[in-house]
Amino acid sequence: MNNIVSYKNDDLIELLPHNQELFDKILSAMDDGYLKIFYSETTGWGKSFIFMKLVKELFYDKKVLYVAPK
Repeated sequence: MNNIVSYKNDDLIELLPHNQELFDKILSAMDDGYLKIFYSETTGWGKSFIFMKLVKELFYDKKVLYVAPK
């Protein structure tokens, strides 16, 4: 079974305003040279959406391992 997810160029991950603000801060930190970034939100506030947007926009050509507790 193939577990690889592929995205088309027209796939869009839209973030809520509070998530977009955090996403922009993460991008800024990466632009400043940070290689390790930790972000935290309460349960249900969109951490996975932020992560998936980062993968789609920045790491689309890389292999990514995402581990989530069950």
